[in-house]
Amino acid sequence: MTFKELTKEEFDRFSYSFIPSTPFQTSEYGDTMASQGYTIYYLGLVDYDKILAATMVMVKTEGTFKYGYCPRGYLIDYKNKELLTEFTTNLRKFLNGKSVTAIKINPCVVKNIYDSKYNLIASNPDYEMIFNNLKELNYTHLGYNAFFEAVRPRFEAMIELNTDYFVAFENMRKEFKTKVRSAENSGVRIHKGTFDDLKTVYEQAKGKYPRNFKYYEDLYNNFGKMVEIYYAKVDFNIYLKKNQAEFVEIEKNSNKINEEVIKNQGNQKLINRKITADKALNMAKAKLSSAIELMTQYPDGLIIASLIVIKTTNTITLMIDAHDKKYTSFNAKHLIIWKLIEKYSKEGYRLFNLGGITWKVDNTNKYYGLNNYKLGFGSKVYEYIGDLEFVTNKPLYLMYRNTGNLFKK
Repeated sequence: MTFKELTKEEFDRFSYSFIPSTPFQTSEYGDTMASQGYTIYYLGLVDYDKILAATMVMVKTEGTFKYGYCPRGYLIDYKNKELLTEFTTNLRKFLNGKSVTAIKINPCVVKNIYDSKYNLIASNPDYEMIFNNLKELNYTHLGYNAFFEAVRPRFEAMIELNTDYFVAFENMRKEFKTKVRSAENSGVRIHKGTFDDLKTVYEQAKGKYPRNFKYYEDLYNNFGKMVEIYYAKVDFNIYLKKNQAEFVEIEKNSNKINEEVIKNQGNQKLINRKITADKALNMAKAKLSSAIELMTQYPDGLIIASLIVIKTTNTITLMIDAHDKKYTSFNAKHLIIWKLIEKYSKEGYRLFNLGGITWKVDNTNKYYGLNNYKLGFGSKVYEYIGDLEFVTNKPLYLMYRNTGNLFKK
């Protein structure tokens, strides 16, 4: 067996066929991160012309220290102790030769799978074997964090698309189904975007993702046909007509109750109904006034939510999503995800990765809304092994540990 640097083409042929598949283990992602200041290596263990294991290593330099990161770990069978040992030994030699202090990995090794209420439904029978294999090779496990302390989330919300799309709709929470219908009735429409829409995504996502606009451009250009942009746009003409119709119905009901009150003066039940009807009418007036204002201000509609997804072998990965918080009541985020569930389930993809969540929290926690949103689509909670660190140059690492801060967040 030979350990060597791979060409991008060699690496991609192997990574594209590897399961599980993620965008973070592709040369497209490597090219994207190279423009963010990383040095990228594609490395593999080869037997004749057959690649047995591979990885992409992103190396960042801070001062005199170099630290490596293998996003979502190696492309390897972690159960195969002999293969993992051979790969690790050669990887350390290579990186030591490049003066890399250490590397961090966070493999796609599933520990447990839970339902959307965090009830355990499956455990990986090989997990302890894999964990021990890594531990015996001097990988240091950095703990079972519950939040976002790791480089990549230890918990992800995963929608399994191996059912008909109408079954997927029934799997959503009742309130989510209501929100999806409400969004469509309010004139929200989902459109496929182009490169020209990147600026909109970037502006909406500012503050949520620590990336510059070049990252968005490179992501789109490097991934080519694998990347897709979608946005939710409100047709305020539809929204106005909806509110006009609702106002007419509520006004009719209010007038009818007013007539009954006049005929039956002193009837407390009718008076209470009138109070309720008056409140409803005032709300309807306010909504209608707002709809008229929005229609006047945005006659061609307004984009209020957007996202970027990347398609790999059998998985759709949500890379970036954002929305205009002023228009949260339109439920555009719910509709856009549902439309993509419907689309990709029909196209035969197996998984839709909505990205990071945390361990179970109550409604007093700042992450409660995030979890509730991503799990409301009938997602499952995938729990991974977490971050592991592997020292490739011990003398440098001893100095780095006290002075460096690369990849510690």
